[in-house]
Amino acid sequence: MGEFSLVTGATGSGKTTFLSQLSLDFLSQGVPTLWGSFEIKNEIFAETMVKQYNMSAPKNEIQALEAIEKLEQLPLHLLNFYGSTPPEEIFETLEHSIAAHDISVMCLDNLQFMLSDQAQGYNKFDLQDKVVSKLRQLATN
Repeated sequence: MGEFSLVTGATGSGKTTFLSQLSLDFLSQGVPTLWGSFEIKNEIFAETMVKQYNMSAPKNEIQALEAIEKLEQLPLHLLNFYGSTPPEEIFETLEHSIAAHDISVMCLDNLQFMLSDQAQGYNKFDLQDKVVSKLRQLATN
């Protein structure tokens, strides 16, 4: 509790896959987890998570439905954001989700997509710093 971690790496290096697997580990222990992917639509992310949870791609529709039903039993909550989103809106939703669902773990993927085109030049680094600072404070609280 109270920890803030930032995972970074090259495009395609497996950050999302790693965080998805880490989330599944927490979820399997009953830890309420909130996922927000600003880079990948929820439907696509859910397909990936089902494959990871099932340890392989379902071979048919019945297996897929069974895997989805098992995954739906876990305390997973998805944010409904995609692409650039105003930080105020994000933090309002995060705070509500934490209170409403007793969230213990949050994965926000991808800071760059979350904040794209909201600031130019060096101001984008100031915006990223401000958002990371607020995320650290949220974790501490």
